[in-house]
Amino acid sequence: GSHMEDVVEQDKLIEIRNRRPAVLDNVYIRPALEGKRVPGKVEIHQNGIRYQSPLSTTQRVDVLFSNIRHLFFQPCQNEMIVIIHLHLKDPILFGKKKTKDVQFYREAIDIQFDETGNRKRKYRYGDEDEFEAEQEERRRKAELDRLFKSFAEKIAEAGRNEGIEVDMPIRDLGFNGVPNRSNVVIYPTTECLIQITEPPFLVITLEDVEWAHLERVQFGLKNFDLVFVFKDFTRPVVHINTIPVESLEDVKEFLDSSDIPFSEGPLNLNWSVIMKTVTANPHQFFLDGGWGFLQNDSD
Repeated sequence: GSHMEDVVEQDKLIEIRNRRPAVLDNVYIRPALEGKRVPGKVEIHQNGIRYQSPLSTTQRVDVLFSNIRHLFFQPCQNEMIVIIHLHLKDPILFGKKKTKDVQFYREAIDIQFDETGNRKRKYRYGDEDEFEAEQEERRRKAELDRLFKSFAEKIAEAGRNEGIEVDMPIRDLGFNGVPNRSNVVIYPTTECLIQITEPPFLVITLEDVEWAHLERVQFGLKNFDLVFVFKDFTRPVVHINTIPVESLEDVKEFLDSSDIPFSEGPLNLNWSVIMKTVTANPHQFFLDGGWGFLQNDSD
């Protein structure tokens, strides 16, 4: 049916034969595979990467380099997990569901085990222990970041003919917002705007954006909404709601520096009606002044 129409049959993964593939072990995958949540391994092969669950050989996910649009590495500095995230050109199937995002992660918070394999009780005596534990956690997080970053770089290196590069969230430019139901931190990267910490993920490629509109920008309101319209007018607009008004200037500066034209207004607009008008006759829409209508609070 139409649900599957944009799932493209991928070529087959060509396994590396003459040597062992580079491997990142002990990682979880999202979306999760069917059944028990067990960590698996990611291998880099000739024309793509393979995730393999230890539970069964059929529980595997192949992603070809030619289908990777963005490759993100997100460190675990301020997060509970460290992430390598692939945003795809064409969706692939996970069981019955299709997805354009595949991610590998490991949890940074470690439950400590003692020598007998029992969970260690978290009793701490005195400040030295407290300090030592924090040092230890910082060391472990730095080690995880190093491991994942270097593996992301290996993927990029193996896929360099497809123009794959490692992109990272720019921490200082992060802002809070609600792209779905929960309030999350959204980060610009060199090429995108992303939220890959919790599903549903958000990956907006900046060069796909035609126009941005800031809604509910009015004196006395504590937050505003941000709407992205894409060059492909058939693609639904994306809303990031409830951004704190303290972030307004930063968001505008980010849009400016990304060469995304934007407008602002005091109201929430009816985007399904607007986009119907645009797609019905794009030529006429632009003759009538295009997105300019957003700027002058016209009706």
